[in-house]
Formats: sequence, structure tokens, C-alpha cells
Amino acid sequence: IQADLTHIDDVRRLYAEAQQKLGHIDIVVNNAGVLPPSLPVAQETEKTWDTVYGLLKGTYFSMQEAARRLPDGGRIINISSSTTRTWSAGSAIYASAKIAVEQLTRSLSRELGPRNITVNAVIPGLTETDMISDMPPAMLEGAAKNTTLGRLGKPQDIADVVAFVASDEARWVTGQLIVANGGLNP
Repeated sequence: IQADLTHIDDVRRLYAEAQQKLGHIDIVVNNAGVLPPSLPVAQETEKTWDTVYGLLKGTYFSMQEAARRLPDGGRIINISSSTTRTWSAGSAIYASAKIAVEQLTRSLSRELGPRNITVNAVIPGLTETDMISDMPPAMLEGAAKNTTLGRLGKPQDIADVVAFVASDEARWVTGQLIVANGGLNP
């Protein structure tokens, strides 16, 4: 189902269509993001702010729809970013939006705990996806060297953590910020 998460009506339609097609929704993974150019705050643009925070708005209203539609015992998993841990120059807008996702995760876990719905965030490090395909090779090599495991993450590395948090084995894990970044050293 295609939807633009920056438009609340699209978010609501996405959930309505998914519920209609599937019958119910048990697990929600909010994995929306855009990596803007790395610019100092003094050079940043309103357009970049609106783009990044538009996706944060979409994540918030996705969590709202999930809170309304998930059955007791459901799972909400938000994807954040290790930029919330590294204090990188040029990442103020992106990192601040992702730290907001982390706080929304913790708050919603308290709200939905009485319904046995867990809400967690997974915090990946730099992961080999299309999102980083334009990064210079030297930057990617440097990032890999800054991890304990000496490599960038692979999508499966993050998917496995998300699958665990979505599973019944993680029923006692909620309100947590789970870092999966290969031991990134800031």
C-alpha cells in the first residue's frame, strides 16, 4: 500500500487499507527516514527541516493509528539512528528528529503498557542501504573502522533485531532503546 507519511490522511488510509486487507494489524514497524545533506546549522534550510520533521510527524501519527488499532499484546517498533549517540556535526536536524522518535517510543510504551502492547526503538548504526549509497567511500570506510566489529551493518543485522523485538520472546521488553550498531565508537 503506497502512502506519503508526511500526509496524515495517507497514514490513516494506509492503516485502514491494511486492516481491511489483513483483517487485523498485530505489529507495526515505523522505518521512515531521509538522510539530508550534512550541513552546519548556519547553512541549513527550512525545506530540509520540513522534510525531516514531516517524516517525524508521520511516525507520530502512525503510532497514533497503531495505538487505536492494535489488539492487546501487539508490538510497535520504531527505527531511530545512532546519530542520536554520536554528536556529529552537520546532523542536527536528522538527529533531533530521531531523538524525538526515541522519546515518543518511551512515552507510548507507558500509555500502551496496560494493554500489554510493547513499544520499543531499534537504533541502527550505518547500514548498507540505498540511503547511504551517495556517501563517499572514504567516509563509509571510516565509519566501518569506528565499529567494534569493523564493518557497516547489513539490512539483515537490523531485521533480525526487529524480528526479535516483534516476537513473543520479547514480551517483557518495552520502552527500550535497543542499539544495534556493531559497537560504534563515537
